[in-house]
Amino acid sequence: MHERARKSAEAALRVCCTLNKHQKPFLDSEIIKECMLKVARALFEEKKDIVAAIQGIPLLAKSNSRRTQILLTDNKNSLLSLLKKTPCYAIAIDESCDIVDDEQMSIFVRLFDIESKVFRDKLPAVLPFKISS
Repeated sequence: MHERARKSAEAALRVCCTLNKHQKPFLDSEIIKECMLKVARALFEEKKDIVAAIQGIPLLAKSNSRRTQILLTDNKNSLLSLLKKTPCYAIAIDESCDIVDDEQMSIFVRLFDIESKVFRDKLPAVLPFKISS
């Protein structure tokens, strides 16, 4: 992969990850790109390659959905790898409500990362409670 394309893909993943972290819709990525272009033009007006690089970042909402799936798969594989290597882990389950008062179950895992020699806390799942009537 060409270096600029690789960096553009990485930038898009970082934007997608930030949007997910703050629970913002993927359509906001278009606004983020517009802001980045305005900032780049204000700070680096002579550097047309910076503006061109930002314009080349693929931030369509549909692409961000695919990127989220990539990030989820990567996080899942990373957690499974850590769990296979760890000598011990603990699981905690907590009930909570989301912003619209829907009940959900959060599953937490605390494990010992044998390579880094530190304990890590992970949140592998938040599941909705299904209430049957």
